[in-house]
Amino acid sequence: MLEINKKHVFIHYPKTGGTFVREILKRNARIKELKGSHFHHSPLHDTKKDYEIKFATVRNPIDFYVSVWKFFVDFYHNNKEIESSNPLYPYGSYWRSNLNQFIENILTHKQGYYSNSHKEFIGDCQVIKTETLNYDICPFLSAMDINYDPYEILATGKIGERVKKIDLDKQLKKELIKSEWDIISRYYIEY
Repeated sequence: MLEINKKHVFIHYPKTGGTFVREILKRNARIKELKGSHFHHSPLHDTKKDYEIKFATVRNPIDFYVSVWKFFVDFYHNNKEIESSNPLYPYGSYWRSNLNQFIENILTHKQGYYSNSHKEFIGDCQVIKTETLNYDICPFLSAMDINYDPYEILATGKIGERVKKIDLDKQLKKELIKSEWDIISRYYIEY
């Protein structure tokens, strides 16, 4: 969670473009890391302050799960442990397979988890879609009276993205869309 100019807050749900938002904010505003009970990925309910602008990011669920799987493959291959308070923690035991097996495990054991946990984590925040982040962050910066160069933001590439071609089984993709329909329909996400 990042406090911006003491009046606004960004809620960083993992694997949804938050590193990009953090970098843009670090370059253009006075920010303060708010450490709650969940390290730097703190849910909105960890703060009691009423902010003027509260915002978070959301990502297409298919891209989200691919990113989560890649994260765990990289993370655990480096022999790191993930904190139990991290919203990604429940996926930790499912990554030790290929992507299709990972998705099968999610559908069997954690159906709809992203939709439900994201809603609980960000509360009543306004939302920016990861897929259009470079464009959609600009009105938020303006509303928070942050001076920025729109051309610099539009030219900024994705930060922290792991590039790797992934083939997801078509039937699993359909089942995943059905499982995460709540978040897709809530934010009009294209899939």
